[in-house]
Amino acid sequence: MIRSRSGALSKILTWLTTFNWSVIRGAIQAANLLLQEGAHIGVDDYGYQTTHVAAQYGQTALIYHIVTKWNADPDVPAFDGN
Repeated sequence: MIRSRSGALSKILTWLTTFNWSVIRGAIQAANLLLQEGAHIGVDDYGYQTTHVAAQYGQTALIYHIVTKWNADPDVPAFDGN
């Protein structure tokens, strides 16, 4: 479904970065490359926590990878405290 820029879809797309897309898609190799190039694991400017986003999309292999290789803390709360 296509919506106008003022619709709900545009609000979702505003926070998506290349790294966010790799997390959502479970693209471990892409995420790894982006992390090597300086992408940040943690809470972003919009309050989204990397491991929380991956969990929401069922990307358990990616969570395992960033926790074991990149020392991501799965217990860090987002800006809203969750």
